[in-house]
Amino acid sequence: NTQVDRHFWVGADGLLSFGATMNASLVPSLTNSSAGSIQELAGGQRVIKTPATRAVNDNAWHHAVATLGSGGATMYLDGNIVLNDSAATSPVSYTGFWKVAGETITQSVWPNPGTTDWLTASVDEMAVWNRVLTATEVNQLWRRGANRLF
Repeated sequence: NTQVDRHFWVGADGLLSFGATMNASLVPSLTNSSAGSIQELAGGQRVIKTPATRAVNDNAWHHAVATLGSGGATMYLDGNIVLNDSAATSPVSYTGFWKVAGETITQSVWPNPGTTDWLTASVDEMAVWNRVLTATEVNQLWRRGANRLF
C-alpha cells in the first residue's frame, strides 16, 4: 500500500514490522541492534522490526502490539517490549479505515513485505484504542490471553 498510514505486518522472514509515515522528510538510514532494527525511509516512513531471534512463523500463538504516540513507536511481542523508536513522535494525520490480515504491502514503500497479500495465520482478536497503552496494560492483555491457552 502506498497510502500514508500505519502498517503492522509479518515479513517473508517471519519477523514483525511496524511502520508509520512521519511529518518530516527523513534521511534514509538503518540502525541494527540485538533488540531489532529501526529504519528511516526517504518517503518519511519509519519502520521498527523484531530481531531474527523473535520470528513469529513458528506455529505458536503470539500477542503482537504496536503503539504510536508522544513516546515514539513501540512494538511488543508476547507481553514484552521488543523495541522503541523514540524519534517516531510526529506521525501524519490520517483518516481512513482498518484492514486486518490482508493488504498489499508495496516493496518500494515498506521493506520486507510478506510473500502474499494475505496473512497465512489465524487472528483471534484485533483491537484499536484511542490512546497509547502502557507497557503494563499490554502485558496484562497478553497474560489474559496466555492464561486461556494453558
